[in-house]
Amino acid sequence: MIEIGYYLQKRRHQLAFANMDPDCIVVVLIVIICFAISDAMLAKLFSLELDEDGRELCATDTPSEEHFAFEFIQCGVHCVNKPECLQYNYIQATSSCQLFNYLPSSFTSIDSCRSLKNMVSAN
Repeated sequence: MIEIGYYLQKRRHQLAFANMDPDCIVVVLIVIICFAISDAMLAKLFSLELDEDGRELCATDTPSEEHFAFEFIQCGVHCVNKPECLQYNYIQATSSCQLFNYLPSSFTSIDSCRSLKNMVSAN
């Protein structure tokens, strides 16, 4: 009897999916994919380093590693994909992405540079 109930429940789900509008199916698949990868995205919350006047600061300590990044968001993706990354700088003028596996202690205001700190790991 359990097998029949399982079969009927499975068949209802198949019919519901088959009768969905194709646009709706695409949205459902996107939502499923987002949930599947959301663990990596939710693992880090970043905060922009600012001075007391609200100016953006850049970490000046030696980075753990550097990458080329076309855009600011691409640099953030590099950091998110590395569990050890606690902070990153993106220098727009040189398209440089500097990753820090520790929390830097030296900062200064540099044109076209922004620094973001992982708030989940920060104390």
